[in-house]
Amino acid sequence: MAKICKASDDVTNAIQGVVDKMGLTLYARFFALNITGQKQLVKVTKASPTTEYFSNTTDSIIVYVNEEIYGMLEPKQREMLIANALYGVDYDDEKDKLNVNQPELGISVQGYQQYGSELVNAAEAVQLALQQLKKRKEEEKAAKKKKKSNE
Repeated sequence: MAKICKASDDVTNAIQGVVDKMGLTLYARFFALNITGQKQLVKVTKASPTTEYFSNTTDSIIVYVNEEIYGMLEPKQREMLIANALYGVDYDDEKDKLNVNQPELGISVQGYQQYGSELVNAAEAVQLALQQLKKRKEEEKAAKKKKKSNE
């Protein structure tokens, strides 16, 4: 069973360092927690309304770290993986909303072992294609809306 507790100062400082480098303190408050049994190094979630109520904060992000795994990695690997997890945090100015998205590239260890960086490149190509399709659909929708308003 997973156990959650306050993250060590080392982990908290590492997360805060990455958050500062990325300029994310403008959008949210970050809290680091240690979670045993988590099958990944870092998991980032937006705090629930209940958590925000009890912590008397808004726009809070919880960064769960498995410190057992953390201790087995080199400092550069730790920083890279923390930053990678935090890339999913963004603030939508139009909607005035904080979002936490999961990393787009879902690559298995086995797949990477077999195909290496070619698999990463392929997964990246899929994501770029999805972004292009999304942009195209938004442009088409805007064009239809503009056409209707001109009629």
